[in-house]
Amino acid sequence: MSETHYIKNGKTTSILDAESIKGSLEVGNYAISFSQLRGFQLIEREQMDLPKKIYGGSNFPDRVLNTYRNFNKGMGVLLSGPKGTGKTVEAKSVCVKSNMPVILLTEGFSDSNFSEFLESIKTPSVIFIDEFEKIYVDEESRNFFLSVLDGVAKSRHLFLLTSNSSDIGEFFDSRPSRVRYHKHYDFLSEELICEIIDDRLIHKDKAEIIKNQLSVLPQLSVDSLVCIIDECNLYNELPKDFSEFFNVCAERPDVYSVQLTTKIAVPKKSLKNKNEIERADNLCYSVNNHDDSDFTLEEKQEFDILCTFSSVVYESLYCKPFVSYDEDASLYPAIECYLYTTDKNAEKSKRVSWGSNSIVFFEQNRKGFTAKIRDGSILTGTPIRQNRGF
Repeated sequence: MSETHYIKNGKTTSILDAESIKGSLEVGNYAISFSQLRGFQLIEREQMDLPKKIYGGSNFPDRVLNTYRNFNKGMGVLLSGPKGTGKTVEAKSVCVKSNMPVILLTEGFSDSNFSEFLESIKTPSVIFIDEFEKIYVDEESRNFFLSVLDGVAKSRHLFLLTSNSSDIGEFFDSRPSRVRYHKHYDFLSEELICEIIDDRLIHKDKAEIIKNQLSVLPQLSVDSLVCIIDECNLYNELPKDFSEFFNVCAERPDVYSVQLTTKIAVPKKSLKNKNEIERADNLCYSVNNHDDSDFTLEEKQEFDILCTFSSVVYESLYCKPFVSYDEDASLYPAIECYLYTTDKNAEKSKRVSWGSNSIVFFEQNRKGFTAKIRDGSILTGTPIRQNRGF
């Protein structure tokens, strides 16, 4: 008969036999649960499954584990990027290859009792938090988690975080003592799209047509592409045959419908004298190609006599403005985009760019952006989102 042990927790005493008491946490998957009666506990979960083939796989999981084992201390790792781009699969690969207990954190616990519970787990483990930004949603709870990461070295745990956003807090950036690695995942490259199609497509003669039809999806994930190819195989169809009802959207969160409202100088229609018209044309050319502030008072007075301003609207659909901040930490960004117009008095299309010193106001939110240019022009952009069909 095995020896009996009595474990007291507050006013509660549990009776356990010796065989059920382990000296360390066994390798397996666990979830953290909490109840007022029992406090924090680990509940055993089923093993993680990995796909038979991981597309675009890398040696990153091996690097993470090798670094963790060589330094013999706790470590944080962040995998970020859009949904379906392979973050969770690679995170699971780290978990499976680690041969360590994996503790799944699915609730945003944020008090000292939770910290003490983690510290009480002496067996080095992987603490896996999938979609971190949905679990620790506010600044206060994230600050608490940062305090947990500050104690990573003591705990000997490997904290593994995934996030659909790379911006989950400024305190995560450039702090390798907290988060040693931050790997960002993007949508599929053309080469990887071709690899997946060639590998999974049954009807190989349709491969080139399918690649062309899918080229309108600039943000294609592994999940989406695999499902599309499976649908092609099942019904011997092309993507355009089921695009109206297939649940894949051509999302373009960084592509805008752009509108530039500007003023151009044009000769006054009342001009009849040939010399006046020629002078006006030359002056208009100068004004249209320079900042109005470049001209003298006399030139401006002459302009008022010979020319006038006409408002022109340039538009561009599916335009991707390039926005970058200068190294001198300027308040406003530099902007570059392609535009076109149907106005007969203006260029039909042009590539435009403004340095940060040309921008006098810039505001960006979910609805788009607005930029005011020093010459009085206004640039607005509306994001193009979730266009169904491909």
